[in-house]
Amino acid sequence: MASPPKKAPDRHYNFESLNQVFAWSSLGLLVVTLWMVFADYAKPWKRFQAEFRDLERQKLVQEAEQERASLNETEIGQLEAKIASEQAGLAEQRE
Repeated sequence: MASPPKKAPDRHYNFESLNQVFAWSSLGLLVVTLWMVFADYAKPWKRFQAEFRDLERQKLVQEAEQERASLNETEIGQLEAKIASEQAGLAEQRE
């Protein structure tokens, strides 16, 4: 007796090999993406930029301290009194 003919698959592709191709390409894309992030993070100019930001911050702190030292206590007292009076006026307007 003859064996029945093999049934042709309903699809044109072998899904096992497609799954393997998809898995390998996904891993490759992950590796390339991680490599790009690390390569961007390790740029040599970023170190110089961070040093410049630190120097700029130190300069601004020194300038702020010089401004505080240049103001005398009477000016500070006058400014605080003016701020308090303006805040009281604002509170009255809100009521």
